[in-house]
Amino acid sequence: MSTEFKLCVRPTSYTVYPGRESMGPLSTLLNMFEYEDEYQDQLVQLGYILDEANDLLYLHKGISLDYLRRLLGNVRVEYTQPDEAKEMKFEYEEIIPPRNNEQVDVINFISGQDEHKSNLEDFQIFLVKNPGFG
Repeated sequence: MSTEFKLCVRPTSYTVYPGRESMGPLSTLLNMFEYEDEYQDQLVQLGYILDEANDLLYLHKGISLDYLRRLLGNVRVEYTQPDEAKEMKFEYEEIIPPRNNEQVDVINFISGQDEHKSNLEDFQIFLVKNPGFG
């Protein structure tokens, strides 16, 4: 009998339980998230985290839900509601100025300024940048 996996759909990620067992059926996908870091001479994993203490596998939300379901086979999908956003009670103050225009654009994206005003209506925003971006 195959394991039944629980796949929880969250605003910015998926969680899979049991995490350790899911790594077998998901190995094709997880291998795409690994690369050799030429500077540190080690294997690096992006896009997923295995929480061994809770036996949960966290996956980046950019993965197709249908693809995950096909790979896992026997899966029960649950959906969670995002936490309700609370209005900020302070004005944004720039303590350390952005290093470049890309950082300015990211700050505007997250804070819903300039051409990103529509982001103010979203509960949670997810942005992927290179490690060390700041």
